[in-house]
Amino acid sequence: MTDGPPPNPDTPDAFPPAPQGPVPRYTPGQPASPAETGRLSGGTQQAWNSGPVGFGGAPQQPGASMGGATQQPRPVQQGPQKNAAPGVLALVCGILGVVVPILPFPLDNVRAWIAFPFAVAALGLGAVGCGARRPTKALAVIGIVFGVLALVIGVIMVGNRLGA
Repeated sequence: MTDGPPPNPDTPDAFPPAPQGPVPRYTPGQPASPAETGRLSGGTQQAWNSGPVGFGGAPQQPGASMGGATQQPRPVQQGPQKNAAPGVLALVCGILGVVVPILPFPLDNVRAWIAFPFAVAALGLGAVGCGARRPTKALAVIGIVFGVLALVIGVIMVGNRLGA
Protein backbone atom coordinates (compact mmCIF):
# COMPACT_ATOMS: atom_id res chain seq x y z
CA MET A 1 0.00 0.00 0.00
CA THR A 2 1.12 3.50 -0.74
CA ASP A 3 0.21 6.80 0.85
CA GLY A 4 -0.55 8.48 -2.42
CA PRO A 5 0.13 8.49 -6.11
CA PRO A 6 3.67 7.80 -7.22
CA PRO A 7 5.80 10.94 -7.71
CA ASN A 8 5.86 12.28 -11.26
CA PRO A 9 9.34 13.43 -12.35
CA ASP A 10 7.79 16.01 -14.75
CA THR A 11 6.02 18.08 -12.04
CA PRO A 12 8.00 20.63 -10.01
CA ASP A 13 8.52 20.06 -6.30
CA ALA A 14 6.35 21.89 -3.81
CA PHE A 15 9.38 23.52 -2.18
CA PRO A 16 12.18 25.36 -3.98
CA PRO A 17 15.65 23.84 -3.74
CA ALA A 18 17.81 24.83 -0.79
CA PRO A 19 20.35 27.61 -1.51
CA GLN A 20 23.85 26.47 -2.26
CA GLY A 21 26.92 28.09 -0.75
CA PRO A 22 27.38 30.19 2.39
CA VAL A 23 24.40 32.10 3.74
CA PRO A 24 25.23 35.77 4.48
CA ARG A 25 24.62 36.69 8.11
CA TYR A 26 24.20 40.12 9.63
CA THR A 27 26.63 41.02 12.38
CA PRO A 28 25.87 44.15 14.43
CA GLY A 29 28.39 46.90 13.83
CA GLN A 30 29.51 45.67 10.42
CA PRO A 31 28.32 47.47 7.31
CA ALA A 32 26.42 45.43 4.78
CA SER A 33 28.14 44.47 1.57
CA PRO A 34 27.46 46.75 -1.42
CA ALA A 35 25.43 44.00 -3.11
CA GLU A 36 23.27 43.56 0.01
CA THR A 37 22.84 47.32 0.43
CA GLY A 38 21.69 47.80 -3.15
CA ARG A 39 19.36 44.82 -3.02
CA LEU A 40 17.75 45.59 0.34
CA SER A 41 17.42 49.36 0.39
CA GLY A 42 17.12 50.30 -3.27
CA GLY A 43 20.71 51.46 -3.64
CA THR A 44 20.98 53.81 -0.66
CA GLN A 45 22.11 52.87 2.80
CA GLN A 46 20.34 54.59 5.69
CA ALA A 47 21.34 54.59 9.32
CA TRP A 48 18.56 53.42 11.63
CA ASN A 49 20.09 54.72 14.84
CA SER A 50 22.79 57.15 15.72
CA GLY A 51 24.95 54.78 17.72
CA PRO A 52 25.10 51.55 19.66
CA VAL A 53 22.18 50.85 21.95
CA GLY A 54 22.76 49.59 25.49
CA PHE A 55 20.64 47.67 27.97
CA GLY A 56 17.01 48.78 27.99
CA GLY A 57 17.22 50.63 24.67
CA ALA A 58 19.18 53.60 26.07
CA PRO A 59 21.94 54.96 23.81
CA GLN A 60 25.47 54.53 25.08
CA GLN A 61 28.09 57.22 25.30
CA PRO A 62 30.28 57.56 22.19
CA GLY A 63 33.39 55.47 22.44
CA ALA A 64 31.90 52.91 24.83
CA SER A 65 32.57 49.43 23.60
CA MET A 66 29.97 46.73 23.85
CA GLY A 67 32.18 43.81 23.05
CA GLY A 68 35.33 43.77 25.16
CA ALA A 69 34.41 45.42 28.43
CA THR A 70 31.77 43.92 30.63
CA GLN A 71 29.18 46.40 31.75
CA GLN A 72 26.71 46.06 34.57
CA PRO A 73 23.13 46.15 33.25
CA ARG A 74 21.08 49.00 34.59
CA PRO A 75 17.87 47.97 36.33
CA VAL A 76 14.73 48.92 34.47
CA GLN A 77 12.89 51.57 36.45
CA GLN A 78 9.20 51.01 36.78
CA GLY A 79 6.51 53.46 37.78
CA PRO A 80 4.08 52.88 40.61
CA GLN A 81 2.42 49.49 40.71
CA LYS A 82 -0.81 49.36 38.77
CA ASN A 83 -3.43 47.83 41.02
CA ALA A 84 -7.01 47.21 39.99
CA ALA A 85 -8.34 46.72 43.52
CA PRO A 86 -9.41 50.32 44.39
CA GLY A 87 -11.54 50.73 41.27
CA VAL A 88 -13.22 47.36 41.66
CA LEU A 89 -13.84 47.87 45.37
CA ALA A 90 -15.27 51.35 44.72
CA LEU A 91 -17.73 49.85 42.26
CA VAL A 92 -18.72 47.05 44.64
CA CYS A 93 -19.17 49.42 47.61
CA GLY A 94 -21.19 51.85 45.50
CA ILE A 95 -23.51 49.13 44.25
CA LEU A 96 -23.95 47.77 47.79
CA GLY A 97 -24.69 51.29 49.05
CA VAL A 98 -27.51 51.62 46.52
CA VAL A 99 -28.93 48.10 46.81
CA VAL A 100 -28.69 47.18 50.53
CA PRO A 101 -31.03 49.94 51.83
CA ILE A 102 -33.84 48.79 49.55
CA LEU A 103 -33.55 45.03 50.15
CA PRO A 104 -36.77 43.43 51.38
CA PHE A 105 -35.61 42.13 54.76
CA PRO A 106 -36.06 43.75 58.17
CA LEU A 107 -33.50 46.46 58.89
CA ASP A 108 -35.83 48.60 60.98
CA ASN A 109 -33.37 50.78 62.90
CA VAL A 110 -30.44 50.78 60.46
CA ARG A 111 -32.11 50.85 57.05
CA ALA A 112 -31.85 54.63 56.73
CA TRP A 113 -28.22 54.73 57.88
CA ILE A 114 -26.81 51.65 56.10
CA ALA A 115 -26.03 53.51 52.83
CA PHE A 116 -23.55 55.95 54.43
CA PRO A 117 -20.63 53.55 55.17
CA PHE A 118 -20.86 52.08 51.68
CA ALA A 119 -21.10 55.53 50.10
CA VAL A 120 -18.07 56.87 51.99
CA ALA A 121 -16.04 53.76 51.14
CA ALA A 122 -17.04 54.00 47.47
CA LEU A 123 -16.09 57.68 47.29
CA GLY A 124 -12.73 57.13 49.00
CA LEU A 125 -11.76 54.07 46.99
CA GLY A 126 -12.96 55.76 43.79
CA ALA A 127 -10.73 58.75 44.50
CA VAL A 128 -7.75 56.43 45.07
CA GLY A 129 -8.62 54.46 41.91
CA CYS A 130 -8.72 57.64 39.81
CA GLY A 131 -5.48 59.05 41.27
CA ALA A 132 -2.76 57.23 39.34
CA ARG A 133 -2.58 55.47 35.99
CA ARG A 134 -4.64 52.44 36.75
CA PRO A 135 -6.19 49.96 34.36
CA THR A 136 -9.60 50.25 36.04
CA LYS A 137 -10.06 54.02 36.14
CA ALA A 138 -13.48 53.68 34.49
CA LEU A 139 -14.63 51.31 37.24
CA ALA A 140 -13.45 53.82 39.84
CA VAL A 141 -15.46 56.61 38.19
CA ILE A 142 -18.56 54.41 38.05
CA GLY A 143 -17.97 53.53 41.72
CA ILE A 144 -17.88 57.26 42.55
CA VAL A 145 -21.18 57.75 40.71
CA PHE A 146 -22.77 54.88 42.64
CA GLY A 147 -21.28 56.27 45.87
CA VAL A 148 -22.88 59.68 45.26
CA LEU A 149 -26.15 57.94 44.42
CA ALA A 150 -25.94 55.90 47.65
CA LEU A 151 -25.23 59.11 49.56
CA VAL A 152 -28.33 60.75 48.07
CA ILE A 153 -30.46 57.69 48.88
CA GLY A 154 -29.15 57.70 52.44
CA VAL A 155 -29.90 61.41 52.93
CA ILE A 156 -33.43 60.95 51.57
CA MET A 157 -34.04 57.90 53.79
CA VAL A 158 -32.69 59.63 56.94
CA GLY A 159 -34.77 62.73 56.13
CA ASN A 160 -37.91 60.62 55.82
CA ARG A 161 -37.14 58.76 59.04
CA LEU A 162 -36.45 61.91 61.06
CA GLY A 163 -39.40 63.79 59.56
CA ALA A 164 -41.89 61.01 60.27
